[in-house]
Parts: sequence; C-alpha cells; structure tokens
Amino acid sequence: MRRARQFALCWLLLAAGAVPATARAGGVAVVADNALNVYRRVITGFTVEVRRQVVEFSLGGKRERGKEVFAAALSAKPDLLLAIGPISASLARELMPKEIPVVFCMVPNLEQYPDLKGPNITGVALELSLRDQLATLKTVAPKTQSVGVVFNPKHTAKKIEEARVAAGELGLKLVTAEAATPGDVARAVSSLERRIDALWMVPDKTVLDLDAFKALLEFSLKKKIPFFSLNSKFVEKGALVSLGIDYMRIGQQAGQLAKRILDEKVQPSSIAVRSPEGLEIAINLTTAREIGVQCDLALEVFTFAAEKRFAINVYK
Repeated sequence: MRRARQFALCWLLLAAGAVPATARAGGVAVVADNALNVYRRVITGFTVEVRRQVVEFSLGGKRERGKEVFAAALSAKPDLLLAIGPISASLARELMPKEIPVVFCMVPNLEQYPDLKGPNITGVALELSLRDQLATLKTVAPKTQSVGVVFNPKHTAKKIEEARVAAGELGLKLVTAEAATPGDVARAVSSLERRIDALWMVPDKTVLDLDAFKALLEFSLKKKIPFFSLNSKFVEKGALVSLGIDYMRIGQQAGQLAKRILDEKVQPSSIAVRSPEGLEIAINLTTAREIGVQCDLALEVFTFAAEKRFAINVYK
C-alpha cells in the first residue's frame, strides 16, 4: 500500500511538469499531452520494454506550456524523448535539439502532421490501415456488401477516398454521407437508409461527438445492421463490434524503437513509422441479439480473434 501511495504521489508531481529530485542525467524523458489513462498504459508498456530510467512530464492539455515543460525535460539530460499525443509530438519536433532522438506515438490522423519527420524522429502510428479495418469488417460479417460511413470532408476527405479504393479491392462498396457538424450526423446517416448493410465509424472529429455517436447507434439498431465502431468504449455503449488498439502494446513498440536507437545506435530517420500491433476486438452480445446476428457474428468474431491472436473483450 505504501508503495502504491508513493507511485501515486510521483505521478501527480510528473503530471504537473515537475522533475523528481531523484532524476539522474541520461535515461528517457517522456512528455505526454495530459494524464489520460490510455497514456498511462502507453507509458507502462514503454517502461517495461525500454528498461531505462524514465522521467515523465505532462503538458496538462496546454500547448502554451510547451517551452516550460520541454525545458524541464531537457534539464534531465535525456538520451531520448518519448512524445505521447499530437501536441507533444509536434512540440518535440519544434523544441528538441536535433542531437536528441525523438520517438512519438498516439498521434491520430498522422497524415495531418507532415512535420513529424526529420533525422532524429520516428514513431508508432495510431490508426490501423484502412484495408485491415475493412477486411476485418468483411471477415466478421461476411454477408456485408455495402458499407455506410458518415464523415466531414473538411477532416477526412482524403481518408475516405483511400477507403473507397480499399473497399473496392475487397469487393465492398463504400456509401458515404457528409456532415458538417455533429448535429448533421442524424440527417446524414438517415440518407443511407436502404443503401447499406453495415455502418462503419471513422476517426473524424465531427463523428466522434457523443451526440453524433448516439445518432449512428440509433440508426444501426433501428435498421438492425452491424455497427463497426472505433474502440471498445463505443462497443460498451452499444455499438456491435470494434477492432481497436492495445495501448500498452503501443508503448512496448515505442520502447522497442527506443532500444534500437539507444542500444544499436540506429539513426531514427532510418526506421520507418510502425503500424500498431497487438490489436483487440470488442463485441456487444446484447446488441448482437437485438439486431438478430448473435450466433453467427459471435462465432465469426471469436474464430477471427483466435486465428489472429487478438485479444477480445465481450460486453453484454
């Protein structure tokens, strides 16, 4: 219990951007956008893998704290910096000296950050490939032919065009509807009625709104069609299936990159950004029962997860 309290106190200090008195020169500095639980899982996986002293800092969600927090990180004289989240990653590219390697992770829509390149930087991507997502959808619901997706062209137009190509290669038809605001999502998804037999959620800021998600969920339940969402949190709230990312495994991957850079003296720019490994499938059995696919879909999901060695979460 005493050890747990010490750990909690240490995390509070780190979240405030403080440097522990025990910090020594060298090791790895970690800067995270904030103290989210998923970031905590990333740090745990990274620490287990890298096996070096790790000193943690948080921006507290405030980009304007960047110079202060990164100055504190540099004062620890790290051999490498791990940047967790889009704010930390972009600030690391901007503020870190070029002689200090940077590994980034947890940056959604990586294509929107073209500056995350350089001789001292590499990382782990957050999203699965579009083809893998659609292939998973087709595997766990083999009767699917037309996949509906609501998106905001301001945010994900390029991604949707890539998805359309990937869908065609898999024998699927992508049917789209545009929404400029979260309030438009209900209208947009209603326009897909009778045109689709599955609904797919993409990482679009407009669609990720809670009210927008509720509109997609209500449509899928009313029409009794599979709803493939982004992560297990949405499945827990009623979506049918998700293929998500194991965040601790993301941390382990980042740790593996760090070890190659530090132990093998590999130039970061020579290491391609990695796709995420260690995926997990979530399924909501109550939803499966409500839309009438409980037996068939559950069997497909369990078989697919076993073949791919994916973790599986079941909600009911």
